[in-house]
Amino acid sequence: MPKSAGAKKRRRDETWTGIDHAIRQAKHQSRLGGELTYRERRAAALARGSKVQSDLHKLRLHIVKTGREVDKLRERLRTWDDVEEAEREKKRREEERKSQEQQDETSTKGRKGPESWKLRGAARPAWEVCDFDTRYVDPHVKAHEDAHKKAK
Repeated sequence: MPKSAGAKKRRRDETWTGIDHAIRQAKHQSRLGGELTYRERRAAALARGSKVQSDLHKLRLHIVKTGREVDKLRERLRTWDDVEEAEREKKRREEERKSQEQQDETSTKGRKGPESWKLRGAARPAWEVCDFDTRYVDPHVKAHEDAHKKAK
């Protein structure tokens, strides 16, 4: 019995990719160790590994970084020089002072209060638009009123 074209197409659609396997594996892990979010499942699929593996990689990176810091400190102890250490300490204090100044500067930055706002258009108060003087007499209006009285 020959296979129909529809059966072949169905079979092609049912093939699984690596991402499908990773998503299924993430779902299986979520049943065992708690619920994974969509983002975690997607990350597991794209990272070609599970959450446990990515956590192990992060841990390994932190261990390597800490080991390098220990090696640097060990080397400094072997080649100790009081003058060089005094310069390092002075440099460290200077950087700390600069970072503190920057932190203080950024804390004062931000949205300023209404006293600094520059209002434009209809939002401006009337006293900013023009000065009010109740004693002021507009000469054009005065001339218009005189002409109106004369016409009456």
